[in-house]
Amino acid sequence: MSELLPPVFAKVSRTMWKNFKSRPVICLVLVYVLTRLIFLANFPHFFDGPEYLRESLKSNYWQSLQDSHESIHPVSLLLDQEIQKITANFAGNNGWSLSFVAAAFGLIGLLSFYFLIKELFNQKIAFYSTIPLLFFSHLWLIQTNILHEAVDQGLLVLGLFLWVKFLKVKKWQWLVAFVISLSLALVNFVGIIIWFPLISGIILLKKKYLTKNNLIWSLIVILISCLLAAGILVKLFQFSGINFSERLQNLFFVYGGGAVVQKWGSAPLLRAIRNILLIMVFGYSPIFLILSCSTLLSFFKKEQWGRLAFVILFFLIFFLTGKFWYGGLFGRYSTLIAYLLGLFLGLIGYRKKSRTKYWLLIFCLLFNFVPTFLTYQKKPIPLIQVELLKRSYLKNNDLLIMSDYQRPQLPYSNALFINGDLSIQKNIERQIDLALKSGKRVLITQQALTFPYWQYDGQQIHIISYGDKNKAVIKQYLKNKKLQLIIEDKKYPLLNIYEIGHI
Repeated sequence: MSELLPPVFAKVSRTMWKNFKSRPVICLVLVYVLTRLIFLANFPHFFDGPEYLRESLKSNYWQSLQDSHESIHPVSLLLDQEIQKITANFAGNNGWSLSFVAAAFGLIGLLSFYFLIKELFNQKIAFYSTIPLLFFSHLWLIQTNILHEAVDQGLLVLGLFLWVKFLKVKKWQWLVAFVISLSLALVNFVGIIIWFPLISGIILLKKKYLTKNNLIWSLIVILISCLLAAGILVKLFQFSGINFSERLQNLFFVYGGGAVVQKWGSAPLLRAIRNILLIMVFGYSPIFLILSCSTLLSFFKKEQWGRLAFVILFFLIFFLTGKFWYGGLFGRYSTLIAYLLGLFLGLIGYRKKSRTKYWLLIFCLLFNFVPTFLTYQKKPIPLIQVELLKRSYLKNNDLLIMSDYQRPQLPYSNALFINGDLSIQKNIERQIDLALKSGKRVLITQQALTFPYWQYDGQQIHIISYGDKNKAVIKQYLKNKKLQLIIEDKKYPLLNIYEIGHI
């Protein structure tokens, strides 16, 4: 196998290099560099970021895999550790290196998408479809921060391009490269498997690809890729001493798959619809709600059933991946929707008569992008919170109550963290009572007071936490307690700190 890989990737890279030298691609790369590489985050803004940074600084890869939470990300972890070794010689250990890995794979995804649309449609549609990807807020965030999604998504989009290339020329080099790319995407994040139907679905975009043989080929290569990825993961787990069956069971039936197939009553369904609408509005732009509906209607009127089926399939997967409530850039598992939305705009932009409309939509897109971009040039929220806590003169025997969203970046040994678990909440209430009885100071942050609402997710408020403060989980308990504001930052009122006392 090792003897086979060099000629395979040599052939693939030579073909892509010929396309890379075109003027549209050079323009896209230059804008990508200006919007990404110059603004890489050197701080783990999001919930999982501190763990990724911590594990990247360890020298034992196998131990790092074992210490990682569900699910592990072996490819990005390996890349992170290796780049830390390289940059340590001239830049020290830092978060910038990990953000660079995300940006590099974001560029792979961008170029792969361009070449993919060029193969399926033409160069003009490819160019106009790729421009929006530069300015989608969610895509920019995963490509400039310490997150793993840019790696597995870049590999998946690369795989889609390689797959279409194979369908066109039917040469084994493209097939082998495709299986390797798809397998690595799955190894890095098992959850990416939910997007695998796009491999078969993409042939719906072109009638010439829609054949029985191509559908069979799709099923075969998906199966091979899954088996190869499973084999790699089993070996990685064996070397690192991880219980493979236990981890897989937790991922598919507890944390991941279980959350998809369970709790599908009317209320969860409405919440899921709300979630994906908010993801679309905050992560991309409100205009895409209208644009998506008009595109579906257009395909229906023109009886373009293949394209219509493909778009519906895409949105179904978007719906499943966007339904979860979690910290760490809400909706980032669903960010592959950006590529479909880019195609929607591309189909508008390539026509001369609608070119003005296209650039007007790009201008509207910038209204979402610029505020997010500027917000992430400011001082990280957790560092501001650290300074406020220092001003509170917190001592080792004092008790500090914080929100679970604050936990990764503020791991104080004398802190308790409020989350959605009722037993944990009751324990915190008991600990507060005990501390007050023994004469200790008890401090509580504003986000703990309002949990689960008004929580910082990175530098911005979690997009579905703009709720009623009166529904905060600890509000009832604090009714017979006195809250005294001791530390205030008028620019960031959600970072205020209070001292709890008896009335």
